[in-house]
Amino acid sequence: MSQIIRERKHQCKDYKEKLPLLQVVQQALVPPDAQRLAAEGARVVVGDINLDGARAVADRITEASGQALAVHFNLADEASCQRLVATAVETFGGVDFLHDNGADLSSQTLGRDGDLLNMEVEVWERTFHTNLYGFAYTCRAILPHFLQRGGGAIVNTTSDGAHGGEPTRVAYACSKAGVNALTRHIAPRWGSGNIRCNAVSPALS
Repeated sequence: MSQIIRERKHQCKDYKEKLPLLQVVQQALVPPDAQRLAAEGARVVVGDINLDGARAVADRITEASGQALAVHFNLADEASCQRLVATAVETFGGVDFLHDNGADLSSQTLGRDGDLLNMEVEVWERTFHTNLYGFAYTCRAILPHFLQRGGGAIVNTTSDGAHGGEPTRVAYACSKAGVNALTRHIAPRWGSGNIRCNAVSPALS
């Protein structure tokens, strides 16, 4: 374990020359990741539909002598995702990392996500537009930039809900299963271009 930690600390020195781009819809999901990367030298762009929440994260980073920019964007809108990537590139000169960490966890969406017999088409559409289409939008926006730069890394946040069954939240589980499939598509398709794509799968309580 100590060897792995030392290797990670050594690797993180490279963050001073790189810019990770973090994508979120629910601001509460991201601060530890953004702040840790910034502490290791990364310049961070925090994109969120909740601009006040993104600014709060960016302010904590800058108060700790890091570099961060808060940007308002909508993960469910492709044009907004394209603008977010363009803003990061224009501000810092490039992007090396993308962290997709978003989901519609609102009471109007996740709170109405029942079983299949009680499914509401509107809930499924809202869930997929944010939780799955949004990840495809951001990855599609960043991939040409990564190919031009000679590589990059993507981390998609999925969920344990994609792997096991539960009585409700079936739309959420299906959307996250789609993120897993998207990740498995990107990794071998563009791996030869020095682009890594992985997923992390926390539990949804």
